[in-house]
Amino acid sequence: MDTNDSKNIEDLIAEFVNLNPVADETKRFFKNKLTSDFFLVRHDGVTLSASQMAIPEDPTFDLIFMKLDSIQKIVISPDTNLAFISYNTISKFKMKGAWSETLTFNMHSGYVVKEDNNWKMGWLQTTQKVLKN
Repeated sequence: MDTNDSKNIEDLIAEFVNLNPVADETKRFFKNKLTSDFFLVRHDGVTLSASQMAIPEDPTFDLIFMKLDSIQKIVISPDTNLAFISYNTISKFKMKGAWSETLTFNMHSGYVVKEDNNWKMGWLQTTQKVLKN
């Protein structure tokens, strides 16, 4: 196993969490660091593909911030081409048309795949707990 694999996966997670939805680097990330069959299952059951993730805004809410809280687990397969990931984030958002903001704790799990010696997000599922409304 490449000793940098875990670090590269940690960096990929951090970069994904810190994306600015309307910045050009986000489009490059979605093009270069998501697998062609990537999908995200949101906490509400909505499934988003890589192309749907590239849409800059969700029409129902404004994300105020999201930050990486912790990386819980990275388990790399013996052939070093697949890894299970689990990490937590904290986010704050405001529903469009609402006065209040919502603070949430989010748990993410999924897998990353090594393609052409580069780690890419393959699949993520998210659960969410509201901390403050």
